Amino acid sequence: MWTPRIADLSMLARFPNLRVLGLGGTLHTDALAQRLAVHPTVLRLQTLELDGGTLTGAGARALKPLAKRIRIDVRRNLIKSAEIKRLETAKLVVRPQRRGELPLSDRSEPPTLLERARHAANSAKPDDVVKRFHKATAAAALVEPGAALIARGGLANRLDYPAKRDALRALIAEADGASSFEVVTFGTDLELMLALACDGADELYEAETWCWQALRDARWFGKSSEENRASGQIATLRMRRGDANAAAPMLERVEAHYRDKKSESQQAWALRQRGNVELTRSNFVAAEELYRKALAIYVELKDKSSQGIVLSELSSAYWYRSDYAGAEKMLREALMLKNDDTVGVGSTYYNLGAILNGANRIDESIEAATKALEIFEHHKHSGGQGQALSLLGELWQRKNQHARALELLERAIVIFRAGGRQRELGVTLGNISRVALDLGEWAKVRVCCEEAVEIHREVGNKYNEGMQLMGLADAATGEGNFEEADAWLVEAITPLKAINNYQGLAAVHHRRGIAAQLTGKREVAERYYKQAMVDATRGNWAEMHGWVEMWIALLAAQANEPKPARAALRRAHAAIPATSVQGIATLAMTDTVVARLLGEAVELPEPQSWDSRIIATLAQ
Repeated sequence: MWTPRIADLSMLARFPNLRVLGLGGTLHTDALAQRLAVHPTVLRLQTLELDGGTLTGAGARALKPLAKRIRIDVRRNLIKSAEIKRLETAKLVVRPQRRGELPLSDRSEPPTLLERARHAANSAKPDDVVKRFHKATAAAALVEPGAALIARGGLANRLDYPAKRDALRALIAEADGASSFEVVTFGTDLELMLALACDGADELYEAETWCWQALRDARWFGKSSEENRASGQIATLRMRRGDANAAAPMLERVEAHYRDKKSESQQAWALRQRGNVELTRSNFVAAEELYRKALAIYVELKDKSSQGIVLSELSSAYWYRSDYAGAEKMLREALMLKNDDTVGVGSTYYNLGAILNGANRIDESIEAATKALEIFEHHKHSGGQGQALSLLGELWQRKNQHARALELLERAIVIFRAGGRQRELGVTLGNISRVALDLGEWAKVRVCCEEAVEIHREVGNKYNEGMQLMGLADAATGEGNFEEADAWLVEAITPLKAINNYQGLAAVHHRRGIAAQLTGKREVAERYYKQAMVDATRGNWAEMHGWVEMWIALLAAQANEPKPARAALRRAHAAIPATSVQGIATLAMTDTVVARLLGEAVELPEPQSWDSRIIATLAQ
C-alpha cells in the first residue's frame, strides 16, 4: 500500500513562506490528509514533497489524486518545520481558530503568561522601551519562550527606525522556527509591524514585500483580520507608487469587509484610502464623497486626530477644482485639531503650501512648504521630504529663481527614484521640464516630459498626462515645429476632456492659438483664443483670461491695429494678479513687443519664461 508521510508543503512561486506542518506520530494524520487534499491553498500548490511514513488507507486514497497532479520531484525543505504538539483535531491545523476557541490542551503557553507578556509590552513607557526590550531578550531562555517572544515583539514595535526594523526581522526569523503554534501565527503580526515600519521610513519595496508575506501567512492560518490589514496596506503602497488602478479593487474589498464587521475606525481608514485613489484618478466628486463618509465616522467616534487627517485630504478635492478658499479653510481647521509636529502635521502644511501656490500666494506658500520640509526632515520621512522639495522647486521656478529651483527638484528626484514613488516622480519631472522651458533647453524638456507622460498613463492620472503632453508641445513650439506642437496639443485634449478639466482644456486651446498665430493663421488663432476664454470661465480660472488677452494684443499689433492692441493689454493687466511673478514679467515683455510692433523704439527685457521667450520672437 502507498503510505507516504507529508514532510513539507510549499508553494514555490506565489507562497514561498507557507508554514510547514510536521505531522509524524499524530493520531489524526489520516483525517488531516483528507482535509489537506481539498484545502484551497493546497490545491494551488506547485510542489509537494512526499516521503514514506505513517498514512493508512483513507489518507493515502485522499492524497493520491493530489500527488498525481502535483510535481513530487522536489526533495528539499524551504522552510523550517513547525511541529504541532498535542494535536486533538485536524481542523485546528488546517484552519486554526482564534486562541480563545482552542482547547486548553492545545495551548502551547499558559494564557495568563501571554496576557502578562502583552501587557508588559503595551504598558512600557517610551523612555524605557529599549531597556525593557533587551531585558526581555535576555530573559527569553529562562522563561516561557513563546510568551517572551510575543512580549519582545510588542516592545520592538516601539523602537526607533532602523532599530525597529532590525529587531522585527530577527523576531520573524525566530517565530518561523518556533514549536509553539501561537508564536508561529504571531509571525504574521510581526510581518505587518515590519511592513508599517518600512513604509514609515519610505522603503516602499521592502514594505510591500513584507505585506505580501503577511497576506500569504494570514490566508494560510485563516486570520481574516490580518489578511484584510495586509490587503489594505498593499493597496495603499501600490497607490503611493502610482498604481491607483490596482489599488482600487483591493480597497473596495477591504472597506466592504470592515463595513460588514461594523469596525467603524477601520472602515473610515479604508474610505480615506479609496478617496485618495479617486483623487489620483482625477475623480474629484467621488473622492469628496468618500472623504466625507470617513469624516462622519470620525466625528461620531470623537477622534479629533483622524478628523484633522481627513480634513487635510478632503481639501485636495477642493484644490483640484480650484476652490482654493474652501481648501484653505479645511486645512486651517485641520491644523487647529493638531498641536504637535508629527508627520501628519507636516503633510497638512505641505497641502497648505500647494493650495496657496494655486492661489498665487507664492511667499506664503514657500513659508508653509518650508515648515513641512523641516518637520519631515526631523522625522526622517524621506517621502515627505521629496514632496516638500518638489513643491519648493516649483515655487522658486515661479519666482524665476531657476538655479535654486533645479537644486531642490534634483534632490526630490533622487528620493523618488530610490523609493519607487512613481506618481511623485512624474510630477517632479514635470516641474523640472518647466524650468527647462524657461531656460530654452528644449531637449531636456522632451526627456522629462516623455518619461512623465509614460508614468502618468501607467498610474491613470489623466490631468498630469495632459499637462505633460502640453510640455512636449511647448518644446516643439520653442524649436519652431508648430505642426508637431499642434499634434501634441490635440492628443492632450483626450485625457483632459475625459475628466472635464476645463482649466487644462483652456490651456490647450490657448497653446493651439499661439501655434496658429506663429504660423500666420490669424482667424484660426482667434477661434482658439475664444474657446480658451470659454473654457477658462467654465473652469473658474480668471487669470487665464489675462494670458489670452496678451496674445490677442500681440495679434492686433502684428496687424498694426493700435487701438485693439492697447485695449487687450489693459484687459490683460487687469486679469493678471500682482502676486504672479511670471505673469507680471510676461506682461512687461508683451508691453514692450506690442510697442515695437507698433513702431516704437524700445529695448526688449531679458526673457525669463517660456511665454516671454516665445513672445520675444515676434519682435525679431
